[in-house]
Amino acid sequence: QDDIRLEPYLSKGVYTESGAIRPMPKRYPLGIVKVLLIAIPFLYIGSLVSKYAALGLEKMDLFVYSDDDDDDDDD
Repeated sequence: QDDIRLEPYLSKGVYTESGAIRPMPKRYPLGIVKVLLIAIPFLYIGSLVSKYAALGLEKMDLFVYSDDDDDDDDD
């Protein structure tokens, strides 16, 4: 019965087959910096693509943004 209780832990890779605890996993230095160095430029490029796509749609009169304030009833 004790082997059944250890089975979830063995499947996660925390313990070896003999029951010993495995060493700490390798840590990568500057991990968050690397993520930010990738994420920020691609977010910026995505926003530029969206901006120019919206301008192109407006130029071709496929989608024209109208700023109607019909909700104001301050007559």
